[in-house]
Amino acid sequence: DYPELDLNKMQIFLVEAGPALLGPMSKASQADAKRYLDELGVEVRLNTAMKRFEDGKAYYSDTEYIPTENMVWAAGVNGAALPGLPEPAITRNKRITVNQWNQVEGETNIFAIGDVANMVTPDMPKGLPMLAPVAQQQADHLAKNIQRLLRHEKPEDFKYFDKGVMAIVSRNKAVVDLPNGWHFKGFLGWLSWLFIHLILLVGFRNKLVALVDWAFSYFSSGQALRLIIRPFNRRDVKDSTGKKAAEHAAATLEYTPTPSAVQKSAPTS
Repeated sequence: DYPELDLNKMQIFLVEAGPALLGPMSKASQADAKRYLDELGVEVRLNTAMKRFEDGKAYYSDTEYIPTENMVWAAGVNGAALPGLPEPAITRNKRITVNQWNQVEGETNIFAIGDVANMVTPDMPKGLPMLAPVAQQQADHLAKNIQRLLRHEKPEDFKYFDKGVMAIVSRNKAVVDLPNGWHFKGFLGWLSWLFIHLILLVGFRNKLVALVDWAFSYFSSGQALRLIIRPFNRRDVKDSTGKKAAEHAAATLEYTPTPSAVQKSAPTS
């Protein structure tokens, strides 16, 4: 698409602060994803946290850096704890500790679901993983529990139904973890990823349009997205009022990995 760009001069780095890629997934998926990226020519650096970015340099220590003019920041999810919540309810990554009813610890009429909610169970002693299925199931369950409360009935405990987790790495390459330790990868995993995301779309028309668009992109190797390349002059832009304060309030001082989707159950006494 862009013959004026010399791809031989392009180098892609993937920098991960943790000891492995795809932290919430199994060790087999982590190893497969790393191998796929190595085969694609991506330089993966584990146990490396970015410190700052300035003057076209991405620093991972006080003196060591990666020279680059293009940096994509995808550093996970932090909670946004609201002022006034009980301090003991705020846990790592500023998530909010909830009970089995998604009720905020120490509160009677405040609930939290999804990534911001830290719910610990015997099967997930580090907390439920920050995944879309968890949020969806919690939302449905909480809606029913609120109806029970309005009828002056006792809420029911939330039970997470693990449907598995998957990640796509590139064309024909994906990893899939299913319950009970089932794992598969490669082209079959890639097809599974496409199928699951297709059936989750709402409406037959949306499914059909997505299927046709994916098929065209696959066989033509074309991309729907395009880059606009033009001369760029860097300008100093003043920070908006309150932006620094908000970033500081949401910042995590050190790397704290999110809960894994594959955990060992807590020992029973």
